Amino acid sequence: MGSREEARQAFEKAHDLAEEIARNAPADANKVRDLAEATWLIAAQQGMTGKVNDGAAKLHQARVALEALLKDNPNDRAAEELLVRVFHDLGELELFAARPAEAIRWLRAAYERAPEDGLLEAQCRNGIARAFGYEARNAEGLAEAEAGRERLSRMTIDAARKPAVDFERARLETLVGRFQERLDKLPAAAATYERVRGIMEPMARDNPAGSDIQLEYTAALANIGRVALQQGKVGEARLALREAVRRFDAVRAAGPTDINTTHSWVICRYELGMCEVAAGDVAAARKSWRAVLAEEPNLRQRFAENLDLANDIVRVWVALGNSEFQGHNPSAALAAYDAALTTVRELRRRNPRAPFYSQNLGATLYYRGAVLAAQEKLSEAEAVFTESLEVIDDLLQWSEKNPAAPGILVASLGARADVYTRTNRHAAALADLDRALRFVSPSEREPAGFLRASCLARLGRYKDATDEAERLVRGNSAAGLRFYNAACVFALCAANPDKTASEAAAVRALALLRQATEAGYADLQNIKKDPDLNALRGRLEFSTWITELEKKNPPMESPKPPLPRRDLHP
Repeated sequence: MGSREEARQAFEKAHDLAEEIARNAPADANKVRDLAEATWLIAAQQGMTGKVNDGAAKLHQARVALEALLKDNPNDRAAEELLVRVFHDLGELELFAARPAEAIRWLRAAYERAPEDGLLEAQCRNGIARAFGYEARNAEGLAEAEAGRERLSRMTIDAARKPAVDFERARLETLVGRFQERLDKLPAAAATYERVRGIMEPMARDNPAGSDIQLEYTAALANIGRVALQQGKVGEARLALREAVRRFDAVRAAGPTDINTTHSWVICRYELGMCEVAAGDVAAARKSWRAVLAEEPNLRQRFAENLDLANDIVRVWVALGNSEFQGHNPSAALAAYDAALTTVRELRRRNPRAPFYSQNLGATLYYRGAVLAAQEKLSEAEAVFTESLEVIDDLLQWSEKNPAAPGILVASLGARADVYTRTNRHAAALADLDRALRFVSPSEREPAGFLRASCLARLGRYKDATDEAERLVRGNSAAGLRFYNAACVFALCAANPDKTASEAAAVRALALLRQATEAGYADLQNIKKDPDLNALRGRLEFSTWITELEKKNPPMESPKPPLPRRDLHP
């Protein structure tokens, strides 16, 4: 029998004994404390094993008993200390159950009742910071984590407490790094995670059997790898993430693991897969993700008590779906997205005010729509993009400053506008594009800006279309593609009934096409079939140019519509 089961049975026996004593002598303060402490121990054990709601119920039993005792005996220090511990654990369990507002309330109540306990205050601020992060309130979360770190720095630490204080400092530094990542402060995050490794490495070496210590050290390696990947340091990221996965796999192979270790293992394998993709080894990435998904049936049993674990399984399914789509396997991609949607819809139903669940649902719908659009299933794609927009619009109603929502909104608006354009609904496309462009900076107007210019041309607003194209041709994207997109807009404007304007547009389009190929655009197959260029096909200059291209460039396959540049999932 494992130590956790032995502890559970001991806690249950203590609880039964304390209840019996309390029934026989309810006025005895010591016995009430015994009951409350036994209940608290049971709650702690249930929280560790994922039985969050059961644990919270028992903690509230303890809270009520202790508050009644303190009402009659306000100077009972032992009861007061126990009540503070109960408040703290209530906050942690509420956070575990995806109820961040309740978590913040109990955690603040805990440290406000014990202002002299610096370690407790730091632990509570750790939880509050995580609760802010859960609501995508990243600047507030960073401030809370830094306040906890600062509180530890003011403590006078004796040798007995130093390991606990160092461990909490590492946990707070990890949170600081996470918020720095979310706020795009990557160099600062990398330095923070290195500090965590510096704290945890000797502790892990000196405590090989300390599961929490080993978990925190392994998580530090994973965090270092993830930030290195975001900074383009693929080799460094790969080394760190592979070592983290190796350590997690070893822990899991040694016997049953708690929910936190399992969750960290899932995240680490997800991140290793993303790193393998960046390194060009898609097979290794899929192997990492499938190792997680092979265990989903067992993990699913724990979803009800750990919604964030379920959310990260969604991310793994989506990553696999994206790799299948890029690998020209749309049916496998759709199957992966559908598996993700089944779970994330349930997550959002359970907690409609959790930003990450809405973000993941909106992004996954977008990805699914992209596959359908690539398969020319335009009506289905339109419906999926519309649902994605409804989810994100709802998110923005109550999380106005959500950092991920605008990116998902822009992607889905642009994709739906493309469907509208392909089904000759150019006014509807223009409306979507105008809305999308309100969320992007002038330097990021491509490719939505070129699609908007083509809509203007098709609506007969030729001057507006050419003006937009001339602005965009001075943009930041690859010059060849930029010139080609501008040429398409001018070719569409050659349909202008004003013959002088039509000729000027055609001449400008041909000049831009030559600039495009000189700058490296060489997709001859696309040029030959692109309907945007139809107005030029009867011109001698165009046919001559095509002949020149055929001599210089062998045929190449047109690329699939790309997925967004950055992962839309949080």
